[in-house]
This record gives sequence, structure tokens and C-alpha cells, in this order.
Amino acid sequence: MIYSYLLGLFSSILREQANLTHDGPKWIVLDGDIDPMWIESLNTVMDDNKVLTLASSERVALTPSMRLLFEDRVKDSSGESPSLKETLQHPLDTLMESRDSPGNPFPSGDPSPPPVWFNFRSESHSSQAVKRTSQTFRRRTHGWLQNSYVASWIDRRQHQSEKANLTILFDKYVPVCLDKLRTSFKTITSIPENSLVQTICTLLECLLTPENVPSDSPKEVYEVYFVFACIWAFGGTLLQDQLSGYQAEFSWWWHKEMKAVKFPSQGTIFDYYLDHKTKKFMPWADKIPQFMMDSDAPLQRVVVHTSETTRLRYFIELLLEKGQPLMLVGNAGVGKTVFVGDMLASLSEDYIVSRVPFNYYTTSAALQGVLEKPLEKKAGRNYGPGGNKKLIYFIDDMNMPAVDLYGTVQPHTLIRQHIDYGHWYDRQKVMLKEIHSCQYIACMNPKVGSFTINPRLQRHFTVFAFNFPSLDALNTIYSQILSFHFQQQAFASSVLRSGPTLIQATIAFHQMMTRNFLPTAIKFHYLFNLRDLSNIFQGVDSRVLLQQPLIYCHFANGREDPCYMPVKDWEVLKTFLTETLENYNELNAAMHLVLFEDAMQHV
Repeated sequence: MIYSYLLGLFSSILREQANLTHDGPKWIVLDGDIDPMWIESLNTVMDDNKVLTLASSERVALTPSMRLLFEDRVKDSSGESPSLKETLQHPLDTLMESRDSPGNPFPSGDPSPPPVWFNFRSESHSSQAVKRTSQTFRRRTHGWLQNSYVASWIDRRQHQSEKANLTILFDKYVPVCLDKLRTSFKTITSIPENSLVQTICTLLECLLTPENVPSDSPKEVYEVYFVFACIWAFGGTLLQDQLSGYQAEFSWWWHKEMKAVKFPSQGTIFDYYLDHKTKKFMPWADKIPQFMMDSDAPLQRVVVHTSETTRLRYFIELLLEKGQPLMLVGNAGVGKTVFVGDMLASLSEDYIVSRVPFNYYTTSAALQGVLEKPLEKKAGRNYGPGGNKKLIYFIDDMNMPAVDLYGTVQPHTLIRQHIDYGHWYDRQKVMLKEIHSCQYIACMNPKVGSFTINPRLQRHFTVFAFNFPSLDALNTIYSQILSFHFQQQAFASSVLRSGPTLIQATIAFHQMMTRNFLPTAIKFHYLFNLRDLSNIFQGVDSRVLLQQPLIYCHFANGREDPCYMPVKDWEVLKTFLTETLENYNELNAAMHLVLFEDAMQHV
């Protein structure tokens, strides 16, 4: 048997750099989780030998100008092998960074202190030294990351008056909102604070255009746009369900504390959008498109727009135009996939959509194969969608892939590599591929799979909560669908009039079920969502009601399949009921019923 030998990515890059003749510095950045099984092979690289021994017995010696930089997230080290811990005890130069330091993220003083490098050598590389150094670093970089990001973003704005106004507004609103978010509210999934601040900046980039805000605009105009971006960056991620209503609480708190920009008194702050012409807040209900239903489409694929879906669509369209990764987070059956699919189907021909559903068995290799299918080779090592189009990867069930033994979700690392660096590697030729004109939109259920995703990937996405529709939204959805169905199928006028009553009764019953039958560890299947409501209305069909057998009656009586049949003759019905009553009285306590017309109608 002949075995083929394929050089790995790290070995290939290391050998390539070792063969370079110049004396300049050569860096290899190993960005990602450290696999103990893999790093054990680096023992001879990390010690004084500085030699990598390959499976082919080839030895690659590191030159004095070569450096390895490990960038790894801090995690539990209980699964690390002793050899891994020993390997990492070798002399290292370590940069320690506080990604989510507590406290005020916008301190006074220098907005951008330099990074702090700590030099650990073998004689001082102890856990106590690391702990002391980390504490020192946290004190020196208290909230620096958010502050430096905001400062650099403001510096990129063109007009000096805009820079001054934005600096004041960030100091006025963001620290207060972050403090309140930490103590009183709960986001629908774990979101780094840095990501929330980045979302404000991203939304402002979309809103602060020369058409909306000319350079000579007063500070009040900047403030109203900043408030609009701020409430959606923070409030748009909050959880809203039958047990907790954090969006409503956030709205109440905002009305109470933030009074510089006035909102209408009715409803919540999330019920209004900012009109670019009048610079006033108007109800989202004014922007709801007219409902048009395809009679051939299955009910589960029908989208009825409400004020809740209209506002989400507004922000998604803004951010897609900017190429910003997006994520909708919500429970199963609330309509995330259908909503995104409907929105992507309405995009112009300048976009190509590639659907990438995740499941437990999705691997990074399989994912890369799917991602590369719609790509074409451009010049050199550049790849992208055909022509001048933009490619949108729609990733459904983002958090479903399995977590490996060492806490890594490998498909997520591939996506993060692409978003961070704009490339990935060919797995056969071990060559770099630069991937252009691509962006991501994802959906995720926070109650299944791994529940959350790696913060280093999560921070790239602008997150919006996709909560269960409100009562008004449910009435709107099923009123539109049922009214269209009754009219198209030519139901009687009495049936048409009963539509609102049917909807109210169904929604009330659904609410009662969700209140009284809460999911538990044992009864985890008690999950009621839009699918259940849709299934009820999907059965409103005369053919089903009048011709299909009743399953429970069939098994209870053991006779021929009974069906609901129209009553065409009262005498025939009276004869049938009389025979049935006689049969009943022979087997049970006698019931002496007089089968007059009103009694038969009651039966």
C-alpha cells in the first residue's frame, strides 16, 4: 500500500519562512483556540532546540528572526494536557488584553493608551505573576477598548462640528445606557459591550448622510439621530417573551430618564421611526406595505408585514447596503427564516444569495465547500461572486454545529477568519484565497445547540432580537390571511363575519396554553409558537371539514369512518339520531330525549 504525504498549513508556512534569506522579522500569527493535541507537536519548537520535526522526518529549524504569536481566548484550562501546560511555560512574550473590562467605558484622560506588552521569562512565568500583571493591565486599560474605538470612529468623520457634537453625545448617552444594561436588562443572547458600541457607530454611519444631516445642521439634529441609533443598538437586542418584557421596561426607563428628545406618549419608543424630512418620530405603522398573498404559497411561507417586521426590515436593508454582518436571534417558530428569506428574495439583481443551513454535523471542511460553490476565480489568488455582484451568505441555525472536545466550534472559526482577515486557505493546495464582495446574515435560536457563539465571532454581528409577535401583530397577521382565504374560497357571509371572533378565540387559547404549560426540565416539549397558530388556520378548508375521517371517533367506535356530512333532510337526520339514541339506551342508563328540531340543531 502506498501512502501519500500532505504537508499541513502551519508546517508549510513555517518551512517557507525558514527558507527566506533576508534578516527582517518574520511573524506567524496563530489566531484561535489552542488544541492540546496539536500543540504537543510544538515542544521542540518552543524549547531551546527551535526545530520542527515533520511526519516525513524532515527537520525545519527556526531562524533567529522568526517569531510565533499565539492569540487565544481565555478559557477554562481544565482540559489541557500536562504537556500543553509545560509547552506554554516556555519563555514567551505575551500581550494581555482586557476585552470586556468592567466600569465606565468612557473614562476621562488619554482616549487611546498604547498596548502594554509583558515579557515573561521562564524564571518569572508563574500563575501569581500572570495574575498580578493582568490586574495591573486592567487598571491601566480601564474601558480603553470602547473609548479608543469611538475616538477613532469620530476622527474619521469629515466635519469638525460633527466630531464635536458626536463626542458630546457619546459621553452623554452611552455610559448611562451601558450601566443600566448591566444591572437591569437582559439581552436575547450574550453580546459583548464593545459590539453594542460598534452597533451605534454602524447605525450612525448609515443615518448621518449628507442628505439627512447637512454639514451646517444644529446639534439638535445630531442628537435626534443619535438617540434613534442608541435605542436600537441597546434596546433592539433585549429579550421580550411571556415571562419578561425588557423592551417595554427599557422604553419606560428611557421616557423617564432621557427627556432631551421627545417621543410620542402612545406606545413605546420602538413603535416610532425617524422621518428624515421632518426630523420627527412617526409610527412604524405608516410604513407597513400592503399585504399581497400568493394563493399557491403554503401558509407556513406567507409573510404578513407588521410594524415589528417593518422596523427590522428597515434596519437590515440599511446595514446590508453597508456590508455589515447581521444576526437575528429568536426562539423556534417565530418566523426568522421565513422573514429573512422573503427579504432576500426582494433584493435587486446586484445580489446573489447562498443559503447555508447549519446542523449538528456541519464541519468546517463541509462549510468551506458550500461557501466556495458560488465563487469565481478572479485575478491571482482573488475570488468572488460572478460579475460585479455581491454575495450574501444566509446562515440558518448559526449555533447548531457540535462543540469539539476542546470547546471550539470549527465552522465558526472559519467564518471568523473570513470576516477578520478576508481570506481562508485552500485545503488541498495549502494556498491563500482572498475572498471579496461577500457578507453574512445569520439566524440563531438561543435555546438550542451551543446556545451562544464565540464572542470573537459574535462581536462582528449587529444583533436584533426577533421576538414573538405582540397581540396586535398576531391579530393583523391572521386577519389578513383568513380574510383573503374566505374571500377567495367564496365562504358564506356568516363565515366572513365570524373571522375576527375565530382569531381572538384562537389567540386567547394560545396565550392560555403558553401561560399554563410552561416548559420544564421534564416537559421541555411545552413550546408553543407561530407554527401552532398557523396549523390551526391551515385546517380551515371545507374539504377537510366535510370529508376527512375523525380519528378519535374512528378508534373509539370501531365502526366505519364517520365524517362530517351536510344535513340535507331533517327527517333522515331524525331517523339516524333516533336509532343512535336507542342503541345508546340499550347499553347505558336510559336518556329520554325528545328529538324536536331545536334539540337536533343542538346535537
